[in-house]
Amino acid sequence: MKDILTIAKITFIGGRRDKVFLTLIIISVLIFPLIIFAISPLSMRQVREVAVSLSLSTISIVLLILSIFLGINLVYKDIERKFSHTVLSLPVSRQSYLIGKFIGLAGIIGVGVITLTIFSSIGIAIVDTMYTQNTVMSWTNFYAAILFDYLSLLILVAVSILVSTISTNIFSPLFITLAVYIIGYISQTVYDYIISPKGVELPKFIGIISKAVYYIFPNFTLFDIKFKAIYGIHLEINNILNVTAYSLLYLVILLSIAIVAFRKREML
Repeated sequence: MKDILTIAKITFIGGRRDKVFLTLIIISVLIFPLIIFAISPLSMRQVREVAVSLSLSTISIVLLILSIFLGINLVYKDIERKFSHTVLSLPVSRQSYLIGKFIGLAGIIGVGVITLTIFSSIGIAIVDTMYTQNTVMSWTNFYAAILFDYLSLLILVAVSILVSTISTNIFSPLFITLAVYIIGYISQTVYDYIISPKGVELPKFIGIISKAVYYIFPNFTLFDIKFKAIYGIHLEINNILNVTAYSLLYLVILLSIAIVAFRKREML
């Protein structure tokens, strides 16, 4: 456990100083005033709704970029620069190394989440007082939407770690992680079409492949509750618990596969 926490700390400090992390956070913080005070008022009747929508979208995009690039850079570069070789030459297991890396990355992204959430919350609260609203702001839904985004991106980080442990170049993890993200968002739509009356008319092998993809890849649409956050639609506690359990299950599976693959990798 001590080894895991040590590696997590090193990863967290290294990621926090990463130029990609610092640049994206600074740019995002500067963008929020523009979104909230310049763009949102253009919608005279739904100023707060627009502010919430744009804030959540900005947070999602920034965290997505952070998750992919930090997840790939901090693992693949360690292997490429043989830093991991040095660490693993010490009495540290490969399992501890990967788990520590994941926890460190989760911490870095968590700092980004907290920072962006604070600034967006302040802006939305100001908009809420400046303009007359017909409904009450649902902060619970707003924070739940951000939490769900965070959980989905932890899965993406686990994917990037898995691919980085078996890849021999930096481009494969990037493209594969992006592909998993895209597939995870469209698989639900494709699956719904396949089981619809129109989908039955398609060749059987397409249905089999589509269903296999649906069940194997993470379903990121489950984590997208921005609509409920924007309009304050009731969010059931069971939904939160189910999605949380779903994300934890995927994390365990992905990290377990990554550990097995990393154990078999030869360090040259």
